[in-house]
Amino acid sequence: MRKRYPFISVGLAATAGLLLGCWPVRVMAANPDGALRVDIITAYNLVVDSNAGTPSSYAPESASIAATFCNDGDTPLTNVWAYIGDLGAGTPGIYPSRAHSGLTGPLPGGEFALTHEGGAMGTDDATRYIGTIQPGECVTAYWLVSYPQLDENGVPTWGTSVKPEDDLWMEFDIWATARDGAAYLQADDTRTLTCRNEISAMANKIWPNGANKVPQEYKDLLQQYAPMWTNTSSYAEPGGILRTEGIWYDLGNVGAGFDNDGDLVPDRNAWLQPVGNPGLFDPSCHRLIRTYAMVIVKINDGTEQVIIAEDQLYFTQIPEDNRGAVGYVMYEFMAIGSGCVSTLTPYQEVASGYDNEKFNGDYGAPGQSLYGTTSAVALAKSAAPLATRPGSNIAYTVSFTNAGTAAIGRPDLGLPLVVQDSIPAGTTYVPGSAADANVLPSGVSAYTVYFSTNSGAMWSTTEPAVAATVTDIQWWLSDPLEPAAAGIVRFSVTVNTPWPFPSPIVPNTAGLSMGNTAPFLTADAQTLLLGNNALGDTVWRDDGAGGDYLGNQIQDGGETGITGVTVRLYYDITGDGTADYLFATTNTGTSGYYTFTNLPDGNFLVEVELSDPGVPFGYTPTTPTTYSVALDPARTNVNPVVDWTADFGFAPALTLTKELISTNAFREGRLATYHLVVSNSLPGDGSGNGSPATFYSWAESGFNEKNDEWFTATNVWIPPGPDGRYASNNFAAASKVMTVSNFYFAAQMGAVSGVSLVMPIVVIPPMGDDDSLTIDIVTGVPATTRYNQTFLVTNNVTGVWTIPMTGTYA
Repeated sequence: MRKRYPFISVGLAATAGLLLGCWPVRVMAANPDGALRVDIITAYNLVVDSNAGTPSSYAPESASIAATFCNDGDTPLTNVWAYIGDLGAGTPGIYPSRAHSGLTGPLPGGEFALTHEGGAMGTDDATRYIGTIQPGECVTAYWLVSYPQLDENGVPTWGTSVKPEDDLWMEFDIWATARDGAAYLQADDTRTLTCRNEISAMANKIWPNGANKVPQEYKDLLQQYAPMWTNTSSYAEPGGILRTEGIWYDLGNVGAGFDNDGDLVPDRNAWLQPVGNPGLFDPSCHRLIRTYAMVIVKINDGTEQVIIAEDQLYFTQIPEDNRGAVGYVMYEFMAIGSGCVSTLTPYQEVASGYDNEKFNGDYGAPGQSLYGTTSAVALAKSAAPLATRPGSNIAYTVSFTNAGTAAIGRPDLGLPLVVQDSIPAGTTYVPGSAADANVLPSGVSAYTVYFSTNSGAMWSTTEPAVAATVTDIQWWLSDPLEPAAAGIVRFSVTVNTPWPFPSPIVPNTAGLSMGNTAPFLTADAQTLLLGNNALGDTVWRDDGAGGDYLGNQIQDGGETGITGVTVRLYYDITGDGTADYLFATTNTGTSGYYTFTNLPDGNFLVEVELSDPGVPFGYTPTTPTTYSVALDPARTNVNPVVDWTADFGFAPALTLTKELISTNAFREGRLATYHLVVSNSLPGDGSGNGSPATFYSWAESGFNEKNDEWFTATNVWIPPGPDGRYASNNFAAASKVMTVSNFYFAAQMGAVSGVSLVMPIVVIPPMGDDDSLTIDIVTGVPATTRYNQTFLVTNNVTGVWTIPMTGTYA
């Protein structure tokens, strides 16, 4: 048995403008209900190939289901919405499921159900806005569903025999809600679809048949003399109409077929379908909105019966004494997406012999593809302010302009242009702001504002009394957006305090759609939340000015800052060292200083602009150009976190000296000779390839055990380096110890490949044969001797000693 569930929606029956899935306390509706009537206009059978499961099978797996929604009264029905799915369970887009004896379905319990094909919209596509239906008017809507050819065990869904008694059958409901003045109406209709064993009639199709069976006067009427599938146009931006024509299809002889409606009379039916392969068609890109068909039934007496129909693809009671049927069909689609494509795979189903039907797919014809192109409408989104603190308001502005040559939006088809937006997580809607200070486009008489409290599952034109419950907002345009017309909608939110998320970014995305479809165009705005942290440092000339050391990555006493250099701060959302979001930009001040303040907790990357014109010409970085800075990313410190270590050094890569080398006196007509020397003042060979670089680290403190024995002892450790003279001692007495400590080594741009102790030394004889020099290298914390070596003085020579330390320090 199929599963039916009672559906109850409490307290909503009297809400004005009730939309999208909001039904009052009525489990099943009548049909008609007052002036509202629903009629399903689709076939009763689903085509399952008699060869299902074999390589030769190419049968369709989907069908377009249609229903008309009619106003039989004498006053307009307003706010009409249509749905397909399971009414009893209250689930548009999810269909009744059931188990079938002898077959195993893909759903829990081995059950089967139709599958809604909504593309990117999913089951949301099952809900359709109809709008207003005038007295005596009917409106048609189409949906695409798919079904299985085989069960989970590979058994065709027409069962284990060709007899129709064991064929799988599934159901669907189509219902509608409307307002007749103050009265709420709801009507529904139900249909059973049966998976039938059908043979493929290869001759009964459009291509590659000829038009010899078409009476000449009809070929002359359409000025078409050969069968074909053709598009009036293949490209349309959202809101545009595309038409595909099937010209001179051949249904063959229409036989008795099945008695689908149970009146004990064979139906003699035919069914024309645009999409058999649901994997090639995107319902969120193109929507079937209208069909036209002409069926020419040739009678045995030489006459014809011509059936001309709009929004009808299923035909019954075709005359018994027919000699075949040919015809014309047109499928009209509206583009509702952009940057997408849908390919048609048409087929026809026709009654054959008694209790038998056949299908004839045109999959062999060249595929007719429809393309959704980029919209000519421009959409922009802004947030004010760009940076704020929790507890403050953010005002959003969404502007849109039709830069094309055609009007956009079809309210008459239930597909007006709609602006949609969501309340950002962690914020609360400001009451009344969605209707405040909006600007109507020229030619548009009104916006209708809808609110949702459950992320778009249900909507109401009444703003909720509790602002915190609003999740989404939509602005529906009453009229098409004409060329050059522009409009603006606005709303505001309050940022919750405390802010509940690790990221300090409040994201927001607005969209434009055709009716309640997926957005075909979006625009983003982001707001930064401020905090109490800070970082910064200096951009300076690492040029050795004042007699210090060039390119040593330390700002020595004579080296000056660089003014006006751009420094950028990025927020690293994931903490992986990636610049995810540009947080702020600043320029260095008069002393090369820069700061970023009011920063939230998190991981940041600070980067200097290498090509900034403020960097002196010919200077290149001597330090890393990007630093990762953690400012309490775990959010455990309520106090400000400050980091002043992200400094950037630049030094001249090349130096030029000029020297007069001629010695003759300067007189008119005499030559003057100069010597120009260009030097690479930094590590590297100028090739652009990586090469080893040498950096020196000097002690920042020192002492000796007996000050009266070491002369000029501080010469070895006066920061930021020795002054060029030696400390000395007379070693006639006992051992003398000199200690230097606190060697500072900044972060390097590359990997450390080797470490050496470099020690300039002067040995003045005479020395005793047993005199020695001992070198100890000790780590303070933990206290560990990392290197110890004793050298006999007799082997010592004056010069620069370089003692490899790789392995000791790597």
